Parts: sequence; structure tokens; C-alpha cells
Amino acid sequence: MGFWKNFDKVIGIERLKTVHLNDSMMPFGDKKDRHAPIGEGKIGLKALIDFMEHPSLKHLPFFLETPFDDEGHKRELKMIKEILSSK
Repeated sequence: MGFWKNFDKVIGIERLKTVHLNDSMMPFGDKKDRHAPIGEGKIGLKALIDFMEHPSLKHLPFFLETPFDDEGHKRELKMIKEILSSK
């Protein structure tokens, strides 16, 4: 079963109200919540963009939670907007 089908079955997509988005410094299953700049972590830019483009998320707000750095946040937001608007 795919991620979204399982998510809908267990939780229900209609219950999803917002998305907390970050890349990860740690590999999957490491049980540590260490954020990395978007596209620079173990999840990677392609996987994050594929996730953000899912039709069920188009109407939801996203909260970017990456290492604190105003210039880094500006760069990440610009990059995400450019990629998503080019599709």
C-alpha cells in the first residue's frame, strides 16, 4: 500500500490541516529530529518536491522548519516557490 493510501486509511487525509516541512540531517529510522536546510539533508530536494506536489496538499499551509538562518530561509523559500511554480 502506498504512503497516501495508508495515511488516508489510518488517519484520513481530510484530517490533515497543515504540513511541517524540513529535510533531515539523520537517516530514516535514526530516531533523532535534526533538521537540515531543504535539499541538503538525507530526504533530499526531489523527495520533498514530490511530497509537496501531492494533490491532497495543494490547499494546505506549509511551515518550513529548518536551521535558523534568515538568509537561508529566504533562499529556501525562493527555491521552493520557483520549483513549484515551474511545474
